[in-house]
Amino acid sequence: MKKIIGLLLVFVGIITFTTACGKDKINYLVIVNKQNKLPSDWEEKLELVDVKTGLDETYQVEKEAAEKFNELREALLKEGVNIELDSTYRSVKRQQEIWDEFEKEKGLAYAQKYVAVPGYSEHHTGLALDVKLVKDGKVIEDNDDMIAERDTFAKVHAKLADYGFILRYLEGKDSITGYAYEPWHLRYVGSTSVAKEIMEKGLTLEEYLNIDYSPYMGYQFSGKDPWDNLLAVTIRKIEGGKIEWTYTSSFGKDISLYHELSTDFNEGKTTFTITDKKENYSYKYTGNLVLKDNKVIITYEDGSLTTISTEGNSDSNQVKVLDNKEVSLTKVIDNN
Repeated sequence: MKKIIGLLLVFVGIITFTTACGKDKINYLVIVNKQNKLPSDWEEKLELVDVKTGLDETYQVEKEAAEKFNELREALLKEGVNIELDSTYRSVKRQQEIWDEFEKEKGLAYAQKYVAVPGYSEHHTGLALDVKLVKDGKVIEDNDDMIAERDTFAKVHAKLADYGFILRYLEGKDSITGYAYEPWHLRYVGSTSVAKEIMEKGLTLEEYLNIDYSPYMGYQFSGKDPWDNLLAVTIRKIEGGKIEWTYTSSFGKDISLYHELSTDFNEGKTTFTITDKKENYSYKYTGNLVLKDNKVIITYEDGSLTTISTEGNSDSNQVKVLDNKEVSLTKVIDNN
């Protein structure tokens, strides 16, 4: 009988322990940027809560980050500074919907420039909080207007580390983070000591974690393809003599995975496939990709066209491409 009671107590203890722990603890130092995708199991581990603002708006934020933000906001109110949430958690699914909406309403070029690629936005983590200011009863939320509020944001930034937050996108560090200065973009890192070290040393999260970066990684480069369509190339990863990149043209969204490069990452050859999903065309090319002077230069050497019918049959035809047709794409800094 004692043994049975003992087993029951252990069983109850396990249930109590599991309930108290809740979901698996997330990594508060997770990096999600233009070259590092949201971990595949992140959303199932994430515990979100609703946060109601003083403007009667409701936002979803990771549970611990929400608690610390409320403490930060109360501390700032005592100093006469009123911040309110403006943008917080967005699911990968919602990010895709935003991308599709912008592409439909304003065109692919606009979406490429101003909308983060689904899966690569820090807002997916629930730890990134964009804030707006309320000053003299007026809501200040325009980006340029907020950047002009340097004195007010200096007071906000001075208190961030005390509550485990950092300023994520620092001025003059866009070559590291991939984003221009955003005084309103706060990031919870889960530790006041870590936050203080980052803020006191003026580091980005990439620098603190000693993550390799290059002036090309994570950036998007835009221009025109050989047929005068809008073209964007995003450099995802450079490692071990290889580069991972995405190729997007105005007639379809297309991906080319690994491209062999020389050790100095200045030239190389690959065969990449461009698929027009709407028309069932598949273009295959051999060409050079060159990273030089903060530009991407693609030289198309030859190509072939495959037409895929609804019955599954396909016909191949040669595509005429000007010999050594070269396109040069310039770097774009977009929003998150």
